[in-house]
Amino acid sequence: MHETLAEDTEKSLLADRLGFQEVWVGEHFSATSEPIASPLMFMAGLVHRTSLNFGTGVINLPNHHPAIVAAEVAQFDHMAQGRFMMGIGAGGLSSDFELFGDIEPKERGKRMVESLETIQRIWAAEPPYDVGGETWPVKISRIWQQSIRIARKRAATLGFSRRAPWWTSSTSRFLNCR
Repeated sequence: MHETLAEDTEKSLLADRLGFQEVWVGEHFSATSEPIASPLMFMAGLVHRTSLNFGTGVINLPNHHPAIVAAEVAQFDHMAQGRFMMGIGAGGLSSDFELFGDIEPKERGKRMVESLETIQRIWAAEPPYDVGGETWPVKISRIWQQSIRIARKRAATLGFSRRAPWWTSSTSRFLNCR
């Protein structure tokens, strides 16, 4: 696996030197020929080494909790300074289907749509929120406002500016992706 990741890194760097503008990385948990379980993690290793735009081809939403996807995508988008294109899907590798419980195709599609809707709702608002869902209900009701106010005051006295939280990031451009 180490050799494959090193080769993919070198190919991506070469593509940048040759003037290509994008690199797309797929997600495969069980593929021996392309074992990248986390395209975002792989691309994070490239983000400061290239001027490429990055795309996921694809994040298989039925295999992930949408709150984790929302947070990780927002973080990567910040790291890439807006050079990210979020590709999503229901998955297509039968060995990955088996790994995640052989969910029926119709159910995978439902989970994908539910996950996308949840991600969009998370990005569109600040907590608290209560996003219902059959597979992944997301609820944050305990907001530590006092702790947040204290931390912001401490940061201000030290001369640090307020940074936008992940849910109000540049990912808002993904909200109208239907």
